[in-house]
Amino acid sequence: MNLPFDRYTADVEDGNLFRAAQAAARAVCARDAGVEFVAPAYVEQDIYRSESFLGPWTLDQAQKFGFVEPAPDADLRANGYVSADYGEPSRFDYAAVGEANSRLTEDEWAVVDECGTAASEFAPPATGPWFAELDALNRDALDPGSSAVAPILDDLYECYEERSIGQHTSVAGWPQGADNHVINEEQISLAIASVECKIERGTTQKLADVWAAAQAPILEEYAAEVVESGNRLDAVREDAKEFLAAHPEVTELP
Repeated sequence: MNLPFDRYTADVEDGNLFRAAQAAARAVCARDAGVEFVAPAYVEQDIYRSESFLGPWTLDQAQKFGFVEPAPDADLRANGYVSADYGEPSRFDYAAVGEANSRLTEDEWAVVDECGTAASEFAPPATGPWFAELDALNRDALDPGSSAVAPILDDLYECYEERSIGQHTSVAGWPQGADNHVINEEQISLAIASVECKIERGTTQKLADVWAAAQAPILEEYAAEVVESGNRLDAVREDAKEFLAAHPEVTELP
């Protein structure tokens, strides 16, 4: 579900991309100076782009994560949401990268630090005054007590009652018993029931429409600046991907 501003701002996976490109730029710079600094490999993981609208809103998300924030299996294991033998192995060997870089001397680390200028090329563009306004709005747009949101939630809760799952006592939009720190059969069943109600009542689209309408005046006020910032963001994304593709050698372990 995309909101108007999503097109013009970086998401979590963009942050991973930019950090990987920055590390690779440091590595290229350092290796040009004779220092074998190793950058961690980057593999795009769209799971970080999964969104929540008062918890899961797609059946796939509910069936995999329950009410836990979507993340790769390795992150779920590391955070204790699942057992140590759950899911797919990590795509990254940070321990091996860290061990390789631990062999660098103090002088060699100084070279890597000096290469920070090269990494700055892949920093996301600076934001303008609209960002703070949207940030404040995003905290309030889905206020359960607002006249726009309350009827949508009441309709959702009606569905919860019909399914005998009840309403969470402290988290708006969640059913009773939902827990965002556990993935098990009970939580998955509860999440599926919640999503089925959201689909039946059109809850997610209605909430997104409220949120989008709240964003619209701010985006209209700063339209030219927001578009320009979004274009710069696109350019940094493409530059980062091209740089990583051109320098796979910096992730190779010695």
